Amino acid sequence: MTIDIYSLVFSKLSGDSDVSLFACSDSKDLEDFLRNDAKTRQQEKISTTYLVHSGTDLVGFFSFVYGMYHI
Repeated sequence: MTIDIYSLVFSKLSGDSDVSLFACSDSKDLEDFLRNDAKTRQQEKISTTYLVHSGTDLVGFFSFVYGMYHI
């Protein structure tokens, strides 16, 4: 699959986001995180996940994890 990087659309994961068709041939752990944990982690303010679409296809995602600093 060839993806035009200029056509990518980024959106924040929401309760309405359908991630059920996301597939990653490199890591089933990534699929599991997106399908089962990402929304919960976002609600708990542990991380924020963004979805990457090319047309109607979900082609990727990334998450920012909040860190804590102890002084």
